[in-house]
Amino acid sequence: MKYILMRHANDNVLDDLFYQIRDLACKNGVVLDKESILERMASLTIDSRDAYVHNEVKEIVRQREERHKEFQREHPGVQIRLLPNVLAETAKRINQRIEGQPLTIAYNDTLRTEFTARAIARVTGGNLISGKLLEANQVSHWMRNNKDYEGLSVIVTHEPAICGLLGFSEIKYCGAYFISRVENGIIKEFQEV
Repeated sequence: MKYILMRHANDNVLDDLFYQIRDLACKNGVVLDKESILERMASLTIDSRDAYVHNEVKEIVRQREERHKEFQREHPGVQIRLLPNVLAETAKRINQRIEGQPLTIAYNDTLRTEFTARAIARVTGGNLISGKLLEANQVSHWMRNNKDYEGLSVIVTHEPAICGLLGFSEIKYCGAYFISRVENGIIKEFQEV
C-alpha cells in the first residue's frame, strides 16, 4: 500500500456548522445522526451549488447570501475576496494520484478528521475507516499493519502526528504528503501533494 498523510481541515467553524445543521433539521422536525450531519457538512464544502440536495445545506447557503448582500448594502465599495477552497483543491490533487487504485481513507475519530475524510471521499470515492490515529506512533503502526495491501491510503490526522513522522515543525491545514519510500517503518522520502 502507498500512503498520503494529510492534516485535517481548519476546525475554527466546524463545531458551529455541525450544530447549525443539526438545529436547522430539528426546526423541520428531522433528527439527524452524526453521519448525516457530517455528510451535509462535506456537501456544503465540496459540492457545487447546483448539486446541493439537503434542505439544511440550501438554507445555510441562502443565509450566507443574505448576510453577504446586507454587508454590501452597509459597506458599498468594500470588496470581499473569497479565499480558495483548500480542502477541495487538496481532494482534487489526491484524486489525480489514485490512478485507478483501490482507495482507503483512514481518519482519527474526531469531528475535524472525520469531516475532512468525508469531504475527500466526496471527490475521490474510497472506503472510510475510523481508527486511533492521533499520534505519530499510532499512524506508523497503522502503516506497518497495512503495508501488504494493494492501493492507496489517505491517513487524515493531526499536525503533531505528521510533524513527528516527517520532521516538520508545522503543517498547514489540509496539507497532504505522498510517502514515496518507507524503510523499516521509517519514512525516507515524501513529497507534497
